[in-house]
This record gives sequence, C-alpha cells and structure tokens, in this order.
Amino acid sequence: MNLLGIIPVSIGRWNKQRSPALLRFCNLEVLMRVVVLLLSLLAATSWAITPEDEQKCRGFFRFTSNNLYDGLTKDGLAALKEQRDRVRANFGHVNSRLLHAHSAIHAAFVARLLRGHMFVYGPPGGAKTLLIRELLALEEKPSFQIQLHQSMTEQPLIGGQDFEAAKRGEYIVNTKGSLATFKTANLDEIDKANPGVLSVLLGLLNEREVQVGREVIKADLETLFTTSNAILPEILDAFRENGQLSTAAALLNRFQFKVCLYNWLENADQKLLSKVRFGKLWNEAIRFEHNPDFSTKSEALKPVDWEKLRAFALYIVHFSDEALDAYTYLVNELRDATNHELDASRRRHEEDPESEPFVYFPTADYSERLRQVVPEVVLYSVFLDFLLSPLADDEIIGLGFLDKPIVLQPSSLWRSYLTLTTIFSGDAELQNRDGKFSVHFSNKVDANKMRDNRERGLLKMITKEQERFEAHFKQIANYCAKCPNSAWLVNRKGYLNDIEELLQPNKESDRIRREALSRDEAADEERERQKREEKKLAKKKLKEEEKRKMTLPGGSYKDSCDECLMDSSGSLECKCAKWGGTSKEFTKLVDAYLCETAINHGGQLECTKPRE
Repeated sequence: MNLLGIIPVSIGRWNKQRSPALLRFCNLEVLMRVVVLLLSLLAATSWAITPEDEQKCRGFFRFTSNNLYDGLTKDGLAALKEQRDRVRANFGHVNSRLLHAHSAIHAAFVARLLRGHMFVYGPPGGAKTLLIRELLALEEKPSFQIQLHQSMTEQPLIGGQDFEAAKRGEYIVNTKGSLATFKTANLDEIDKANPGVLSVLLGLLNEREVQVGREVIKADLETLFTTSNAILPEILDAFRENGQLSTAAALLNRFQFKVCLYNWLENADQKLLSKVRFGKLWNEAIRFEHNPDFSTKSEALKPVDWEKLRAFALYIVHFSDEALDAYTYLVNELRDATNHELDASRRRHEEDPESEPFVYFPTADYSERLRQVVPEVVLYSVFLDFLLSPLADDEIIGLGFLDKPIVLQPSSLWRSYLTLTTIFSGDAELQNRDGKFSVHFSNKVDANKMRDNRERGLLKMITKEQERFEAHFKQIANYCAKCPNSAWLVNRKGYLNDIEELLQPNKESDRIRREALSRDEAADEERERQKREEKKLAKKKLKEEEKRKMTLPGGSYKDSCDECLMDSSGSLECKCAKWGGTSKEFTKLVDAYLCETAINHGGQLECTKPRE
C-alpha cells in the first residue's frame, strides 16, 4: 500500500469548512497523531493474505505491471461464483431459522471472514444456542462445543500431558481433541469459567497460542462463539465477586462482536413464530409417516471456503484515502463521547441507583487493537453484502464488472456499528434521504415488557450507544459527501467508487443493473430472432408434409378399433369386436376431417385437395 496515499491529503480542504468539531481534527498535532496511527495500522493489521489463502487462490487474479489488482481470471470468476452461491444458500438458510436476527447473522459471517470472535448473551430462551448451532452446522469440519463450569480444568481447551512422553522424562502436552485443534468452537456459559480456564482463553483468543511450561501450543482456532444467559452487567458482577473484574474486561474485549438476543417478541412476531413452529411440527409428522429415515439436513447446503472468500475480499475491496481519514476522525470522536458517557453513568449510578441500576460498560474498549480491526470488519461486511446483492449475479460480474476494485468511501463506515455497538434483536440499515446519510436501528423489543429495571437499563444503555454512533456517523458521512474529490456514483467506465449507493435498494442500483443487462441485449435479440425464424421454417415444412401425407385422424374408427386397413377401393375396414369387421366408406370420413378428396397411397391417406 502506498504510504503517501494514506496520509490525510484532504486536510487542507477540511480546514476550509465551518464545522468547529471538524476543525479540531485538522491541526498539526492531530495530523501527526493520525500519521502515527495509520503507520501502526500498516505494521500490525491482519489484512495480509496468508500463505494458505494465496495457495488456494493462485491463478484467480490478474495484476498490472505494478502488481495492482486488475480483475479476475476465468478460473477466478468461476470460483467466485461458486462461493457466492454457497454464501447465498447458507445465509438464507440461517436467516430463515430466526426472526429479526439478520444483523447478528451478518456479523457471524463477517466474524468467520475476520477470524474473529463473537459473544452472544441475553436471558434464556432468546435463540442464542439456535443461532450458533445453525452457523456451526454449516462448517466443513466439526466444531468444538462444551459447557463451562467452575470445576472444569484447562485440559479440554489445550489437552493433557502425554503419559508416554512422561515415562521418558519429557513433559509434552497432547492437544488431540482439545479446543486448540479446532477451527471453530462454541463455549456455553463463559461467565461460569474458573480463573485457570479464563487465563488460557485469553491466549487462545488473541495470540492463538498458549505457553505451557517450556512448550508453546499453537492453536488452529479461527473463530470462537460463546454464550451466556446473563446480561452484560450481571456478567461483570459475577467476575467482580470472584475478584476477576480486570480479567472480565480483558476477556470481553477479545470478542470483536457482541450480540444481545432478548427472549420476548412483539405480539405480531409471536403469532408469526407460532405459525412457523406448528408448520414445522406438521411437516416433521408427515415426513416421519412417509419416510422415517429422511434426513432433515439439506443436501443443497455446501460449506463456504472461508480462505478463498477472504482472499477475494482483500483483493477486490479497497479503502479510499477519504474513508481512512473519516474513520480516524470517527473513532476518535466516538472514543471521547464514550469516555464522557462512562463518567456520567458512574455519577448517575452513585446519585440514583434506581434509575441507573448499573454503570455503563461500553461495547468497544477503543483500544489500539480494536481500532486496527474495525476497517477490516467494514471491508468484509461490504464484500458479504455484495455477494448477497443482485450486483453479484452472473449477468453483471460476468461482463467485467469487477475488472477494477471496489473502492470504499466514508459512507461504508456505517458498518463499523458491528463492533462499536451491541447488536440487538432487530436490524440496522443505511438510509440515504435526499443525499443525506443516516443509520437506522430497528430494535424489536418493547421496554415495557422487560422483566425488571436492570433489563430496561440494559436496553437504555444499548439504545443510547446506538444513538451516539448514528450522530457521529451522520456528521462525518454527510460532511465527506460534499468533498470535491469524493465520487459517490459509478463513473462512465463502470468503476465502483461508492458501493453503498448500489447495495441499498434505490433507482441508481436499478439503473446500473439495467445497463449491465443491456450490454448483451442486441446479441440476445439476434439469437431470439434466429430461433423464431427456425421455428417458422420448421412449422412451414411440417405443414407441407401434412398436406401431402396424413395418417388417420383422431376421433375416427381408429379410436375404437385395434387395427384399420384401407383397401384399393378407398374403403376402410376395421378389425375389432365392437365394429364386427364392418367396412365403411372412407370418402365421407376424409371430407369430414381432413381433405375434400383423397386417395389411398401405400397404406396411408394422401390428400389430393387439402381442406383449408
């Protein structure tokens, strides 16, 4: 990546604007901090293509003489289409199993691309286990699953001592069957784990390795899901009682995605879910009656090759300089606002514990580790939505639509809500009204139906966090939309500068789709014309043949008799029990059905004068 391209070259034009908040970003001191942060991003980010990813995707991409992405090869396009179909099938399957969980499912797919981790919490009965079970069922290899408890040792996570080696006086850990040997895992009730297990998890989640004596255990773990029936403040209280409050913060911060699923729906959703459940029970009963051995797992679902998909995303999707500038500003503003809210929440809790039942615990810790990950989350989120959208249909990407990279603009930063806020029951979407961007969170939980004041306080905390994110994003996105060098539509060469304009349902995306489809319209029309001409000629030839020779018409004696023969005099004699071998004059039959006049020719009827 070009370092000069990363330095905020747009600072000068930002200084010319009138926003006092934005001017703070433009002084020299902050500019130097931005440069340092961006350079550290290059040094520590996980955006690199791994050797495994590169090996799987060798021969899929074209490059310029400067080693820049220049489109997909024929094999690469075929591989992308295959993975697109798998993503669509798998995403649609999981989405059909849960209600108002689109954002949570989207975050889970992004977590797999990121090799990140997801923490799902909420009261019992909120479909936490169902969500994770459906996701892990789509993996190519089995996943590690276990329920944690206070008396459990670290052995299920990293393995136990090899006794054969111990006989030789060696201390070797046998990791076979442990968490360290699985790519995906689900740990249930993580808040019940003891300090030893939590200590091991800290290393597995971050470094993917654990130091055991002199041995360093390398873990294959890519993505870990964990659940808890407690809400976040209750989890912190449990850790505090065990004297592990600092461990709780360190552990939760290793989960880039946090999801809260509530266990009570609105009235309309309850009715819908009841119908779906009874329909499922009925189908299972019918299936068992007719085919007891029938498997309920769809054979059409094939596992996604996450290594291939990850390489496609990193090669095809790029960040613009404006987007990196805007992200640096956005994350610093949100960090300041979050710290301010944290102090205010402590004061409110001390003054009135009834109205503020617990101190606010931010979803994001705004550490340097998390800050570097967020742009990658945005990148994978865009690529995932691209694959699910009509823009990835065969008729578009097959026409050179991806010959140039997809360049992200500041509008794509709305997707950073996936890590900077808690994903709640409901969905989030980008809205563009009259050229002004905003993020809409549709939380599907009624505060009046929550069980107690602590649950209502949690909803209030999550909602306020979402509102802060929306306010700061709206400011930065709408400001950058006015920048002279920001391109927000597709240019004349079909080069995507702001894919958000096309991923959201609007007239512009429909226009691009129509243009792509119309590129081969002339060729399609020519093929259709040729087909019509061929059918016309075939029909004409058949008609000429029918005029010359015809077999006996339907509805005649042939329908009632096994065999009918015509003699040289033109009479038809049918051999069957019903007619008793009676001969009939054939001339009248011919006049009625096919011809005005006809003669017998080789056992067939030849029309001398076809009826018009």
